[in-house]
Amino acid sequence: MIRHLFVTALIVSGIYIGLLFAIDHPFVASAEVSKVHIAADVADNQKIPKSTTDKFDSAIRIYGLQKSVDFNRADVEVTKAWTEFLANKSLQNNVNWDKGHILVYVYFYDFNADMSRGRLAIGYDGGDLLLSTDAASIDLPRGSHKVFSYNSAIGSAGDKAWEAAYQAKNLIERHKLDDNGEIISSDVIIVE
Repeated sequence: MIRHLFVTALIVSGIYIGLLFAIDHPFVASAEVSKVHIAADVADNQKIPKSTTDKFDSAIRIYGLQKSVDFNRADVEVTKAWTEFLANKSLQNNVNWDKGHILVYVYFYDFNADMSRGRLAIGYDGGDLLLSTDAASIDLPRGSHKVFSYNSAIGSAGDKAWEAAYQAKNLIERHKLDDNGEIISSDVIIVE
């Protein structure tokens, strides 16, 4: 459980730092770390009701990267994955920042029996890109799902979300960015 909290904390750190410094977006490039904030519209550890407009009933394809992850070395491997994702300048420059409310997904899937290994995909919703891309893509699972709050105080999914992930064998973090590239909200989705 602690290993998964640590992995998620690394991911959030990567989003904050990487989006502020790695993306060649004019607003983001001049942003200061002190201006990063998370909207307080979601209370920590509170289950969020399913939205009637939630897209997990239709296909979502994300574009970015996919990696195998050894969760025993999560501190190194997840950080390396974020670094690679944010270093892909052609992908970062292809994001339609003028649209606002850009979605970044972090998808954990294909866990082994003891959940010490799995796959990780980090990517933008295809609808947020300006042009087609040759970046790795994957379709997020569709269907019945549960949405959990993202604990911004510790920068990770809560224990209840990871408990559900053990059963469903997937966990999706959804981070919504404003047109300046700052995170305005985050939640955790488990597709059943």
